[in-house]
Amino acid sequence: MSDDGDDRFHGRARWIWLVIMVGFITIAALELLGVRPK
Repeated sequence: MSDDGDDRFHGRARWIWLVIMVGFITIAALELLGVRPK
């Protein structure tokens, strides 16, 4: 097994997961503030 492919995949997966979490938290915050995105 080559570790280079795994490192690249995990790096990209981490960014995707980070974007998803940030988006989810942002929507949750807007819901709490009473502002609903259309």
